[in-house]
Amino acid sequence: MHKNREEINGPQMDLGKSFQALDNIASKIGGQSKVVEPELAMCLKQQDQSVVNSSLKLGRTLGLEATPQVFIDGERLPAGARPTSELWPAIDRALKAQGIEPPSKTVKTTNAGQTAR
Repeated sequence: MHKNREEINGPQMDLGKSFQALDNIASKIGGQSKVVEPELAMCLKQQDQSVVNSSLKLGRTLGLEATPQVFIDGERLPAGARPTSELWPAIDRALKAQGIEPPSKTVKTTNAGQTAR
């Protein structure tokens, strides 16, 4: 999806065209991956877009314009992937609002190279 985002979103962000572009991309990748094309075509045809439409409606209601969008205890952080240096203070504020003292600020590096407290 990320590789094809301009094709999917288009200049006008028309959902009908976006869904069609996604189906076309899925068919293309399916063909390259040796998926049984008639079965893939049947799956694409039978998709229920109501869940996606419901999610989009909720996003519009919340004023969201991009993903990911993170809320921590009702606090909306700026859209997009956020570094942990921005997440921890928001988590600390949420804990304090609940009367909970946040854990110490000791930072450790996990085996995967990610930071944790």
